[in-house]
Amino acid sequence: MTQFPLIIHPTTKLHIDMISQNLPHALILNGPSGVGVATIAKQLAKHHGSPSLTIEPKKKGSDGKFSVDFDAGSMIIDDIRELYSSTRTKHSQKHVYVFDFGDRTMSVQAQNAFLKLLEEPQDGTHFILATHRLDKLLPTIIS
Repeated sequence: MTQFPLIIHPTTKLHIDMISQNLPHALILNGPSGVGVATIAKQLAKHHGSPSLTIEPKKKGSDGKFSVDFDAGSMIIDDIRELYSSTRTKHSQKHVYVFDFGDRTMSVQAQNAFLKLLEEPQDGTHFILATHRLDKLLPTIIS
């Protein structure tokens, strides 16, 4: 598979470079579908040398197992609980976790569980939420 260079508007690139120099513990990237918010989020994580984990919307299939589904899935609470467990240990390097929502969102239960991670961040742990639907996030997550 051929990788194409990411083309970013100069003003956007300037903002990304500024953010990249001092990555906050939580960041929301929002924009219309197709502008590359998830790609930018993954590039920011990669820039920090992180063993980045991308969490994507899932849907339970007829076999009872969850699989990634950007059309009908959502962020599930089990992923948030697993992430909570893995972020409680100290790491010697930065860890950047990317939430690739697309047009989907987290259930209210998953968002409430995610708030615990945001309120009690570990040093060197960063979260980047890439979404096209900011209106679907709880105001407490946005703030």
